[in-house]
Amino acid sequence: MIVGGPEREANWLNLAPDATHMMFRQYIADDRVQKLYDITVERIDEPESLPTAAEMQEELAEKLTNASGFIRHMAEPYIKISRGTLARPNEMLPLSPEARGALGANSANAYWLGSWDLDETEALLIEFTPVPAEYWSLVAHNTWIQALPQTQMQMQLNMLEASRDEDGKVRFVVSHSDPGYANWLSTGDLRRGFLALRVTNKQGEENVAAHKVTLDELAAEMPDNSPMVSSDERRLAVETKRRQILTRYGR
Repeated sequence: MIVGGPEREANWLNLAPDATHMMFRQYIADDRVQKLYDITVERIDEPESLPTAAEMQEELAEKLTNASGFIRHMAEPYIKISRGTLARPNEMLPLSPEARGALGANSANAYWLGSWDLDETEALLIEFTPVPAEYWSLVAHNTWIQALPQTQMQMQLNMLEASRDEDGKVRFVVSHSDPGYANWLSTGDLRRGFLALRVTNKQGEENVAAHKVTLDELAAEMPDNSPMVSSDERRLAVETKRRQILTRYGR
């Protein structure tokens, strides 16, 4: 792929004059069938040159300013979105186009953000009606929008992992303890946390709804035949994911 410069017939991405950074994302739903891509970046419009001693201080200062500016640029919208989401617990709300732009998100994607505020007797039930998409996942985070440790608990489910009920909906249960439903997400014992549902390159409009229930009410809220798993099956799923991630990152 060529980024910037004169337009080319294929594999060309226009570069705006004020562009300062590029972002690469890869979504892996199952490490058994997908692998990380190899990527290198090379400037090709002029020969590589070494800075002279006279240039180094000013150019280094400019680069440090750009780096700190990028961090500030990304941190501010995340803080704003996090605070707004945490102020409306136990809901799932779509991310606005303006907010997507501030985060550098792809306009072809949909993002639903939410949070939980639950005690040990409660659960958040999320009903998701998916549409055709290249990828989707629901991920549990702490209040700093750091994903919970996937090597230790079931804190995310994607389109290949989640089970659908007979009505076509995917029902996620977020709670401290494991209620036995296949689409359970652990809170990591956090009273409050952050949820992000991403739908990538979708066709159509998905539907998402969430509400808080007690664990005693959960069975009445779920379809009678909603998939269940045993504690041994849950441990095996977490262990399989742990091994995949350790292999993916060469640990």
